[in-house]
Amino acid sequence: MDSQIIALKCPSCGNTNNVNIKKLKYGVEFVCDRCGTTSVAVINNELYVPRPGERVCIKCGRVSSQEARFCQCGELLIKKCINPNCRREIPINYQVCEYCGWHQDVSVDGEPSISTKVEQAIRSLSDPDEKIRDSSLEFLRRAKTQAAPAAPALIEYIRTHPDNEGMAIGAIQAIGESAAAAVPFFTERLKNSKDPRVIIATCSILIDIAPASEFESLIFPCLINIIESRETPQWILLAACQAVDKANTRSSSTSAIGALSRLVVDPKSIKDVKKAAFDALSKMGPEALESVPKISFTPQSAHIIIDWSDELSMDDAIQHLIMKYKDTGEQTYVELLRELGNAAIPGLIQCLQLHPDESSAVYVCDQIKQLGNSATDALPGLIGTLDTIKKEERQEKHQSKRDLISAQGVVLDTIATFGKSARSVIPELQPLAAPFNGTLLDPALKEKVKEIIRRAANDG
Repeated sequence: MDSQIIALKCPSCGNTNNVNIKKLKYGVEFVCDRCGTTSVAVINNELYVPRPGERVCIKCGRVSSQEARFCQCGELLIKKCINPNCRREIPINYQVCEYCGWHQDVSVDGEPSISTKVEQAIRSLSDPDEKIRDSSLEFLRRAKTQAAPAAPALIEYIRTHPDNEGMAIGAIQAIGESAAAAVPFFTERLKNSKDPRVIIATCSILIDIAPASEFESLIFPCLINIIESRETPQWILLAACQAVDKANTRSSSTSAIGALSRLVVDPKSIKDVKKAAFDALSKMGPEALESVPKISFTPQSAHIIIDWSDELSMDDAIQHLIMKYKDTGEQTYVELLRELGNAAIPGLIQCLQLHPDESSAVYVCDQIKQLGNSATDALPGLIGTLDTIKKEERQEKHQSKRDLISAQGVVLDTIATFGKSARSVIPELQPLAAPFNGTLLDPALKEKVKEIIRRAANDG
């Protein structure tokens, strides 16, 4: 048989309770439905009314005195209360802490009950001890959607504890859409407030808990009004843009496109505001980006261009990055150029020619390689760089010939990675392999050029 039903007799009146033996847990309380006697399950599957302080082993069912810490079977007879602000020792079989009243989450079948903890946390929100209240709020936040029954109590807590509403709001936001009971309260707060900080914070809450169908009529108009106000400080504009971006994860509204577009190109907008506005627009699709005047960059390159060009121009950003690399030699600027994509290939070639030593050539060429075979526009510039390196030798700029030869080798290796895509520059490569051409600083490099030509011309 999969299960066995046994009859437990009340020790006072003899009334029986049928229980699945597999679900019987020692130490669990039973209340007789005839006489109301409370007893516990003990050894030999019997019910027993314990004397004050007696402890029941949850492993074997033996009953021990209140001084005992271990059962004769070796099992511990005490535990710590699960309330983090109590943690006092109580008998292992107690379902409620005798010191703080917290349910210990023990049921007849031994399975934890989150609902019991939620109910206890709700009751503890009115505890006079601030630490217990804070602990309850933190538990409800971690419980997320399972704490949905606590939403009305959390709103009441916000009303009665306005100076400590942050933790309660965090718990409501963690509950999410299951906290629908809280929507009317925050809707009313949104409608009655004229403080942009309160409006943005309330919008952020409603974005988490309100139905997406209400965004168009409730949330977006408030945020757009803040963005379009000339008196709004930059840090509040930033928060408003981030709120719009967050809202668009649940709603496909396009009502904020105009306001965000103007922020991106407004010379008064700080860079972080421009980035946040552009990020929000990019979530709305290509049409939203097309609405921004004077720019033609992608979401991938937007932040770099905003950082490096006040005019929001790709060419302007590239020139600024080239100049920084020229002045500092720091590889970070080369990496930023690569992130701008194929449009920055001329800039990468320029960087390669600014510092034509082996280590710089390795890094710049690696960035070009990362652009892939689509970066064939780099090939003429790479070939031209070979001559630039040769001129370094003529001008005797304190670089060893070995270092310059290595730099030319790095450039040729990069050209070789294009394979057949290098076919278009075979006419430029052929003179380099000629016996009396002095561009290449080592005869072995001529052989490398011949191999590149052979592979590029190979139809197989």
